[in-house]
Amino acid sequence: MAARPTGDRPDAALCVNDLLAIGVLQALTLRGIEVPGDVALLGYDDIDFAPAGVPLTCIRRTRADIVSVAVDLLVAAADDGGSQPEHVCFRPYPFARASTAA
Repeated sequence: MAARPTGDRPDAALCVNDLLAIGVLQALTLRGIEVPGDVALLGYDDIDFAPAGVPLTCIRRTRADIVSVAVDLLVAAADDGGSQPEHVCFRPYPFARASTAA
């Protein structure tokens, strides 16, 4: 993405996790591409050091909810032994910081 000419570069990037987003931020910065001026950048997870440097806009997952559901599923599986796997979806929460504000 950083190697593309200005007119061929995306306006924004959503990375699968914050560590990847921080790596993308570093690569863009080293090439003189401004975040968020040239490319808006979002991460996923909201790790503790996401606010460092150019504060990273993140999609947050609530760890407490995930842990609570995981424990409930483990207890249910232990109780009946033959339970079927369950698909659980969690609502992500966007948390805006400077990497997406123009």
